[in-house]
Amino acid sequence: MIMKSRFYVVSRAAALALLSGCAGMTQGPDAARLQSLPVVAYGQTPQTEEYVTHFAKGSDAPMAFTVQGTLLQQPQTLTGVAKMGRDLWVYRQWMSYDRQRWIKGGEGIAIKVDVQLPQWGETRPSRVVMTLDARNPQ
Repeated sequence: MIMKSRFYVVSRAAALALLSGCAGMTQGPDAARLQSLPVVAYGQTPQTEEYVTHFAKGSDAPMAFTVQGTLLQQPQTLTGVAKMGRDLWVYRQWMSYDRQRWIKGGEGIAIKVDVQLPQWGETRPSRVVMTLDARNPQ
């Protein structure tokens, strides 16, 4: 039997989007106005204060995972690169899959983390699987 712990977390992109400005907005931003803003590829430096970040389908999505806690002598960070499976645009706390319909960042991505610890007598490493799925896909 494998010990499992399931919980939901907010992705880095969604967390940054949620923590940035426009916290008082209750409806999505005007799509026509956002169409006029410059689009900056993720990882590039914006040249203006107002812009939309684009995570392009097929582009690299660098990830860093940290394991920490009282059971460990020190934190350990593992890094890797995944590929984006679809286009994603982010503007402040809002995100879109098509630049037309904007939803709050935390509502647009379902994130599940599954932790599997070895059982008594096993020597395999622990396994952590993070699943990122689009909510309200278009």
